[in-house]
Amino acid sequence: AGTAGPLPEAVCEPRSIAGLHRLFAEEGGIVVYHSELGDHLREGQTFAHILEPQSGQRTAVVSPVEGLLYARRSHRFARKGQYFCAIAGDAPIEG
Repeated sequence: AGTAGPLPEAVCEPRSIAGLHRLFAEEGGIVVYHSELGDHLREGQTFAHILEPQSGQRTAVVSPVEGLLYARRSHRFARKGQYFCAIAGDAPIEG
């Protein structure tokens, strides 16, 4: 119990969960990131590739929105259709 101490100073601007975009793998393979967690991405920016190890085919992972690379799975292998990262968009998702 007791009294909570002061809050630490914020290191970034807060974002609404209404702008959270979860990304799902279009192809299965090894996820190779070119951006770090916390990086700000532009809409249309390629920030990762999914490499299919047998064929060597590379599938670009493109940010659907402007926003912050918010989360990514700790293991680097993704199956087709599997959630593997999230972007906290600068604006809420419409609709």
